[in-house]
Order: sequence, then structure tokens, then C-alpha cells
Amino acid sequence: RRIDVIVTVFSLVPMMLVGTRRLAVMHERMARESARVMPIATTEMPFEFPVMRQMLQYHSSRAEDSGLTWLRAAITTEVLRTALPG
Repeated sequence: RRIDVIVTVFSLVPMMLVGTRRLAVMHERMARESARVMPIATTEMPFEFPVMRQMLQYHSSRAEDSGLTWLRAAITTEVLRTALPG
């Protein structure tokens, strides 16, 4: 594996592909949405790839913080909404 570009925000990856022959592995939905607005191509992985897991990390002393409580609920709601068929 050769790494040509490092970005600080994952959503910048598609922009780093435009006009190059670079490859990137990213979430399918992000790849498809990016391909709608940028001149990049998408394809299926040619081999089995482990599922990418997103995680939220915070200090236990902030577990009852109203902002974090809202954020956890919003993420959970969105995951359930997009993960279920239909």
C-alpha cells in the first residue's frame, strides 16, 4: 500500500481524487454522493472488506451532558433510519 495524500477530514478524500489516478476506500454512500457532484468514478471492492465502524468517544464525566445526550440520540436515530430497508 502506498499513501499519496493524508487529509484531516474524511470528507476531503473525494476532492483529492479529482483529476488524478488515485484510489480511495470510503463509505459507499459518501462515494456515490461525491460522484454525483465531482468527476470521479465508483466501483465495488474487488475483494471482501471488513465493515467500517463509526464510534463516538467522550469522557464518562460528560455522559449526562445535554449536548452529548442529544448528539448520541441524533446519531442513533440516523443510523437506524438509514440502516433499515425502505
